[in-house]
Amino acid sequence: IDEFLEGTDEGVSPAERRKRNAAYLKKTMAKYRQASKMGMDPAQVNQRRNTPTLKKR
Repeated sequence: IDEFLEGTDEGVSPAERRKRNAAYLKKTMAKYRQASKMGMDPAQVNQRRNTPTLKKR
């Protein structure tokens, strides 16, 4: 059971979780900001990629 629980977030402190979530949010916001500067509609950007690419229509 210990090996199974090793990958979960139960042992992570709230400060570490906030830091991780803030880093993810910062990266995501940068992607949409870059897409906007490139002339793309941020609503049409693929969510699953780190670089701004348009979704398939």
